[in-house]
Amino acid sequence: MPPRNRWPELARFDERAPRVRRAGRAARRGELRKLDEELHLAETRDAEAHAQWLLEQRGEKPEPRKPKLQEEGERLLREIAAVHAATAKVLRDKESFVQVHRDRLVRDVDKAAADAKERCERAIAEAEQARQAVVELRSTSICAQLFPEARESDLVLRDSIAGGERKWLAPLGVTQEVKPANTFNLLREDAAWLVEAIPDSQTARDKLLGPKEAKAVWEQTEEGQAWKQEQARQKRERIARVSRWGTRWGD
Repeated sequence: MPPRNRWPELARFDERAPRVRRAGRAARRGELRKLDEELHLAETRDAEAHAQWLLEQRGEKPEPRKPKLQEEGERLLREIAAVHAATAKVLRDKESFVQVHRDRLVRDVDKAAADAKERCERAIAEAEQARQAVVELRSTSICAQLFPEARESDLVLRDSIAGGERKWLAPLGVTQEVKPANTFNLLREDAAWLVEAIPDSQTARDKLLGPKEAKAVWEQTEEGQAWKQEQARQKRERIARVSRWGTRWGD
């Protein structure tokens, strides 16, 4: 799921899986490593203890440690497998929940996105008005500083973002003058695009657009253009080969 999960019922699934893993995995994996080390030495130690008993014939015959260690290892492995199974069940339950409630979830988040778009457009309009206020106030300041010599042309600021000055634009990768109105209109277009945006992944495009439309859109991406160029190159090579053979046959 995306970083911002809007739905508490889904958040519970996301919280449950890590909790299950934490509850069983870390401690048991540590115990299993320790058991592996003991098992590695157990056979030798069991043989040495049995040999010592045979030599001395004192006390009860020592019980080998290896079978008990193996049994404990199997128990830990079963617990680790149970943790994996529980985690997988949580993920399956989450998948089932989304499949059953997908339409409701999509309607909910799409409405929230539309509301956010409206807030974005209002913020753009406010920013546009605020910028114009700064322009007018700066002109007033210039007038106050130049009065009474100021002419009307002395008070007009260049109608371009940062006045089109390179020192302000170059660090942002902007190489041409940009009109303020175009900037704010671009932000509005961006907000409109975002609420219907489709990722570049082919899977997302196939699922959200349908294969035919997705292919047409994908072909406009850098990856799609590169693929089309490669297909055209291969086609030219095939035509060239056929042409060469045709010339030979004609001879």
